[in-house]
Amino acid sequence: MVSVAVSKLAKTDLVFVQLGAKINSVYYCENVLKQGLLPAIRRIPPCIIIIIIIYFLLLLLILLLLLLLLYYDTSPDNITETVG
Repeated sequence: MVSVAVSKLAKTDLVFVQLGAKINSVYYCENVLKQGLLPAIRRIPPCIIIIIIIYFLLLLLILLLLLLLLYYDTSPDNITETVG
């Protein structure tokens, strides 16, 4: 088995699981995460992490603007009755 962390801007090295190893939560946390993926993720330059955060904040802003647009688009119009 192989584990790797991949995003649009960065990736980690491959982390191999020993052949015949029984994979449970303890093995995964100790061998795959603590010795493999987490140190590799921590080596990703901070500028890339900041770019990822800004990317998700922009996506959140776009989502909020779309929700606001849909909210005001479905509100009833103010129609005044004319008394004749």
